[in-house]
Amino acid sequence: MMRAFHFLLLIVALLASACAPSSEVASSDVADSEPVVVVDESAVTDSDAPADVVTLAEAWETGRTPDANVDSVAVWYAPEGADYLLATGKETHQLIVYDAATGETLRTVGREGDAMKQLRRPNGVLVLGDLALVVERDNHRVQVFALPSFESLGTFGEQELVYPYGITGEPIVDEGYRLYVTDNYELGGDVADERVEVFDLYLDGDDLVVEPVLTFGNDSDLTQVETLVVDPAHEHLVIADEADRLIRLYEVSGRATGRGIDDGHFRNEPEGIALYECGDRGWWVMTDQHDDVSYFHVFDRVSLEHRGVFMGELTAKTDGVTVGRASTEAFPEGAFYAVNADQSVTAFDWRDIATAFDLTC
Repeated sequence: MMRAFHFLLLIVALLASACAPSSEVASSDVADSEPVVVVDESAVTDSDAPADVVTLAEAWETGRTPDANVDSVAVWYAPEGADYLLATGKETHQLIVYDAATGETLRTVGREGDAMKQLRRPNGVLVLGDLALVVERDNHRVQVFALPSFESLGTFGEQELVYPYGITGEPIVDEGYRLYVTDNYELGGDVADERVEVFDLYLDGDDLVVEPVLTFGNDSDLTQVETLVVDPAHEHLVIADEADRLIRLYEVSGRATGRGIDDGHFRNEPEGIALYECGDRGWWVMTDQHDDVSYFHVFDRVSLEHRGVFMGELTAKTDGVTVGRASTEAFPEGAFYAVNADQSVTAFDWRDIATAFDLTC
């Protein structure tokens, strides 16, 4: 009898949760709000929910754009004026530009096409210095924009890229950048050895100079890869392999280290990866994507030790994530940004994450 009574109470709680209206967190509350850290046993009904997941309240959510199919995000800090949070809209063939402090939509960039400042299914986006680099899957290229004007400086990769998705990069000597682009997503066969394309990019005035460097990744090591992030301090590439539900660790030379994360943390698809840096130390935040929720796992940057897992109050089905590391009035210790349900972006105050898992720089 008592067991039946407990079951009835559980059903009532779940119905009340499902019927409660969702609401955004006001941007004015970002700086003054106290961290919300609670063990949540009822908000998620997914049978794959980690036992120790904690819930953190989002600072805000951007306006929703259901037709955009939002995928990836990146942050640019302006010398003056609003900082930009960039997101790719795959179906609208645009970049969406938000205010990185408040989530307000500032503008969109581009339209469908293959000319300069036009895009065709943009997926990955990366900010390096005052450049925004956008991977265009269906134009088989990467387009480079100057910030904050969004003038197109040119494209590259048309001869090398087949089905590109993700991008990461790091500064190199002579004021250039080394770029890593995942390719041939969901393709196999004769392209199995071409999962990651590497380029060096330089600016000669306003002219792009791009040199292909190497190609790596074979079907036995990398199968379905989209997201990768470079760790310059340790000369590593962290690569999410969605098909095998694990994270692989590569050297920047393209050699597999044999290390990674494959102990069952990712029960569906490992998607977005972000790095919060504290000098040579720091933490990885990696997404386990589910349709009705996203679990964000925190790992030590060097040892890959698991520090904990959190979820948002509303964030689900996350593709891209990024960390804004700079100190701002809204986010004094930075922010973690996550795509929500293919149609918006949510922000988490890093202080909430640090408090939840005792992360001290």
